[in-house]
Amino acid sequence: MSALRRDGGDATCAEVVVVAVAADQIPDARGAVDGLTGQPTIDSCNIYTYREYDFPSLSHQIQSIIGGPTAKAFSTNFAGVYEQIGQQRVTPSNLYATDDGARPYAEQLSVDAGYDPV
Repeated sequence: MSALRRDGGDATCAEVVVVAVAADQIPDARGAVDGLTGQPTIDSCNIYTYREYDFPSLSHQIQSIIGGPTAKAFSTNFAGVYEQIGQQRVTPSNLYATDDGARPYAEQLSVDAGYDPV
């Protein structure tokens, strides 16, 4: 498993890439990472300010950079409540939308995080 931080790194051996930056940071984040060559990608970005309007969505923008199947997931759940997932009476849902090739990754990551993938 490769873990890339704000200062970047090499994703050549990554089985899946999770993009979790503010929308206006996507180009800078891409510039700091080597080896993005068609891996399945999970887009968990949110739009707080700027958005690249050449694309219909952030997921489309990210897919144009990495080139692999892309899922939009985790952007509707707040990280501040992740520690409370296990305390819930009913397993909380994680809503996602995906290309077929990214679906198993979005579902498994949702389950691993304690969610019911929807």
